[in-house]
Amino acid sequence: MKKIETIAVSYNSLIKPEAEHFAKEGIKWLQHEGIDVLDNPELFDNSIDVVVVYGGDGSLLHVANMVAPFDIPIVGINCGRVGYLCNSPLLNKLTILKRLLDSNISIDTRLRISVFVNDKFTLDALNEIVIGGINRTVYLDMYARSNYDLKVKLSAIGDGLIFSTRTGSTAYNVNAGGPVLLTDDVFSIVANNSIFKSDNLPVNTKSIITSADTIFDIEITNKSKNNIPDLIADGQRTYKLYKDDEIIIRRSEYTTKIIKVITEDYV
Repeated sequence: MKKIETIAVSYNSLIKPEAEHFAKEGIKWLQHEGIDVLDNPELFDNSIDVVVVYGGDGSLLHVANMVAPFDIPIVGINCGRVGYLCNSPLLNKLTILKRLLDSNISIDTRLRISVFVNDKFTLDALNEIVIGGINRTVYLDMYARSNYDLKVKLSAIGDGLIFSTRTGSTAYNVNAGGPVLLTDDVFSIVANNSIFKSDNLPVNTKSIITSADTIFDIEITNKSKNNIPDLIADGQRTYKLYKDDEIIIRRSEYTTKIIKVITEDYV
């Protein structure tokens, strides 16, 4: 990793007021070390070397989706509860920044997932893409194809489907009964309170794992216009779908680089 000269510090003072206090302390320290610091920017670009996120996993997901096109590494300092992604402990926050500047780190490159809806929009996500909605029954047909000759056609009826990456497999996916993924080259597809129907799958199949090279072509088959499901990315961005929308889900062209600070012998 090249020498760090510019750091963006991100925090959400409305959701986590305590994060702003710790972020300001970190900004002051970084500036003392001669680093050019952007204080909670709304936009990102290629001039930024690293983003430091003070908050929880939701804050990191928000930033990850904004910086993905610029390939900017992210380090999360946990001000939340669990902190699977923001897993650097807040207690040693200044030591974390020092080790970041000393390049005492490793970088974990995470696969992302994309969804294309007609020519209307494209969404990118780090955790998952969900097709579903509250108080709606989803009817859809899906065709899975890949370079490895995987060809599966299935239909689903119920609350919806979750398309999860390894990063997202410990979030909504696992709560819906999906598997925890230990490798970054696969996707998990979970029928969330739904039923898979397919000649290619056993009866009562609730989840499947496919290569990350698989492309999913999906058609919503709900008969009523008032019952069309939503498209939800990382639990933060919701978009309305419409009957006859053509939906394609596949591996994203972008990745997310999460910095892991080496934490032994904190002082």
